Amino acid sequence: MTEKEAWKHIKKIEDFYMHDRIQRIENLTADGMPDINGCISGKEFWLELKCPRMPKRKNTALFGSNHKIMPNQFAWMKKQTLAGGKCGVLICMDDYTIFVNGNTIDSSILKMNIEEIKFGKFNVFFIPQSIKDGWLYIREYIKMYL
Repeated sequence: MTEKEAWKHIKKIEDFYMHDRIQRIENLTADGMPDINGCISGKEFWLELKCPRMPKRKNTALFGSNHKIMPNQFAWMKKQTLAGGKCGVLICMDDYTIFVNGNTIDSSILKMNIEEIKFGKFNVFFIPQSIKDGWLYIREYIKMYL
């Protein structure tokens, strides 16, 4: 799944929930700023959208060679959470959707396979579905826990 495809599914849900606001941000001047800004039920949040290819081997790092989270993106999320803001990384693949809360993420995620991400040190919400079917769950997670 590409980021463009994932974004289309997220945007469709916003059209269904008319009081949600979700915007794709293409900002070339703010270093590390996430791709998506939104507000659901009065909770503003930022999401970095990543759509890595599923590794062929289970023990291969998910971000081994594609769609890595960059150092400036980790720095932005850390600064945002220290300022009291909400953010996270939304990882979209054909069979899985993983939300990693920005207040727990660090660069060690780049070396982890899917199982290590799911059950490791991060605050993670895992859905065994693509974003096409899983966005409603992510939306509820944002409303309740972010």
